[in-house]
Amino acid sequence: MSGDELLATMKQGAHLIDTARARIADRDAVDRALRSGLVAGGALADAGAHSYPTATGDS
Repeated sequence: MSGDELLATMKQGAHLIDTARARIADRDAVDRALRSGLVAGGALADAGAHSYPTATGDS
């Protein structure tokens, strides 16, 4: 539901909040958006095995 195209429509520096039990957000697209700085942060209810970057840029 939230792929690269949809995330690109968000305001620069926005925060993404996904509270769905199912995987609604495309985790790879969210990862790319976080690493590029498009998305400043987020809360994902079902993060799975992904390792997302921290505020210092570490993953």
